[in-house]
Amino acid sequence: MTGSVEITAKPLAITGLTASPKVYEGTPAATLGGAAALPAPEAAGAGTAGDGKPYTVDTLTLGGMAAGTFADGNVGTAKPVTVTGLTLTGTGSGNYTLTPPAGLTADINGKLYVRVPAQ
Repeated sequence: MTGSVEITAKPLAITGLTASPKVYEGTPAATLGGAAALPAPEAAGAGTAGDGKPYTVDTLTLGGMAAGTFADGNVGTAKPVTVTGLTLTGTGSGNYTLTPPAGLTADINGKLYVRVPAQ
C-alpha cells in the first residue's frame, strides 16, 4: 500500500497586544499597545492542532515589529485591527504559522472642528 500524507504547520496564537482608539487623521494606521507573545508551550503530543500553543521540544523566538492597520481610516466604532510585521525563528519554527490576534478592535473618533467667528 502506498500513499502520501500532508502535514500542515500548526497555527500559533499571538497574545498580549491591544489596539488604542485614535482621532481621525486620514490614515488606516493603528497604534498597538502591550507586548506580542506566544502562549506557554505544551508537551509534544498534548493539546490539539488548533489550540495555538507551541510544543516544548521547539525553541521559538517571536521577533519583528508589530504593526496595526484598520481596513480604512474612516471614523467608526469597534473597527477590526489587523496585525502584521511579526516573525518566528528558532528550532522547529518551520512547523508553525503565526495567527494574528483575533477580535482586536479600536475606535476611530471624529476630529473636533471648532469654528472661530470672524472679528
